[in-house]
Amino acid sequence: MSSAWVQSRNSKSWLVVTLVFVTRSGVVFEDKSVTLMKEALLSSSKGDEYQIEDVEIHPKYAVISLQYLPKISVSALVNLVKSITARAVNEKIEDSMGRRVVWKRDYLALSQGNVNPALIESYVKSNIENPKLTR
Repeated sequence: MSSAWVQSRNSKSWLVVTLVFVTRSGVVFEDKSVTLMKEALLSSSKGDEYQIEDVEIHPKYAVISLQYLPKISVSALVNLVKSITARAVNEKIEDSMGRRVVWKRDYLALSQGNVNPALIESYVKSNIENPKLTR
């Protein structure tokens, strides 16, 4: 993956961002779910709007790096990625109210130059240890 924050591809300026999501309380991904989510994300890339660069899905969180055109907001990308991954496993996970819920509402978005494993670890740890911090 390139370390440049803004990349040029076909004379368009692409931004590079890393997104981090933490699962809802009690949700732990199994190997089959991880495989389903990775496949769904990698096959969903719209080459003219966004491109998935790297996907790391752990039992309680995900780290996804992608390139996107600035015409798409980060929150729209977050909603897209969360919905793709949730759909990939929604047959397996349901919350106590019967709704299919995978991710907490919040997320961490880092520009490519600011990706720091210690920061990601701190974010994930604080969200897992403090389930009431976010929904």
